Amino acid sequence: MSRSFLHIALVALVLTAGCGSDRTTGPGAAQDEWSQVRFHQASGNGYRDLTLQPDGVLWLEDGRTGDASSARGLLAGERLETLARLIDDLPRRSYAPQSSCGEDGYFVSLTLGEEVLTFASNPCDLDAPESLVALRDLLSMVVAEVREPRLQTVSFEVLARGRHSGIRSPRQEVIDNLRDLIKLLQQHDPDNPVAVPRIDFRTQIVIANFLGEKPSGGHDVDLDYVERTDAGWLSLHYVQETPGQCAVSTLLTQPYVIVAVERPEGGFIFESRTVEAGCD
Repeated sequence: MSRSFLHIALVALVLTAGCGSDRTTGPGAAQDEWSQVRFHQASGNGYRDLTLQPDGVLWLEDGRTGDASSARGLLAGERLETLARLIDDLPRRSYAPQSSCGEDGYFVSLTLGEEVLTFASNPCDLDAPESLVALRDLLSMVVAEVREPRLQTVSFEVLARGRHSGIRSPRQEVIDNLRDLIKLLQQHDPDNPVAVPRIDFRTQIVIANFLGEKPSGGHDVDLDYVERTDAGWLSLHYVQETPGQCAVSTLLTQPYVIVAVERPEGGFIFESRTVEAGCD
């Protein structure tokens, strides 16, 4: 990936734009639903590759330090709305600059239904669409904020935690209103009346992490700590336990943890580490 990858990608995009630039979609194209946007940014010291979905779920691969690292998270609120608006403003045809400009450059790949549009540019490209430049600025800011150092530990409240749930598939939910919280709790424990915790959704938000069904006991999940970055993102650090060599029950389990945290100004970053459970 990095230099040679970007060079190949830019060449391919030039060919794509050249061959398909006279093909546009119909009048309703601006309303097409997108399923993924990918932002690849390269420079002399490496690359950063960000993927975002319409629900805000993001994945960042960072290869600028030589050793690739990754982070997953969630873009929310006004940032997510701005992203959707900028995507709607993009041209409905691929774009590439007429010439390259050293090692620095970027491309955006947008999936619209069964169609994939690609937009490439570099610092010397003065003809790039304004909507592409605006989208690049937003995505560059998201990349920088996700990778910035964690600064301050913040408190959180564990609302529920256990090893048995009616939700049997891996799932992570961010709940920002009472109606969706009640719906989630009903799915989590359908056989009992819903006990709704007291949450002030003006200042708090609920995050639920379900690991899905496990084949035995010895599996668990907990939220270790939460940190706030200078840009207002919250980084949630989970610990997942596996049974290792311990003797455990053969009953199926569905580990989960549900917490309340402060509303972030940016979004969420999810990190986790896996440890072996101690044997009793």
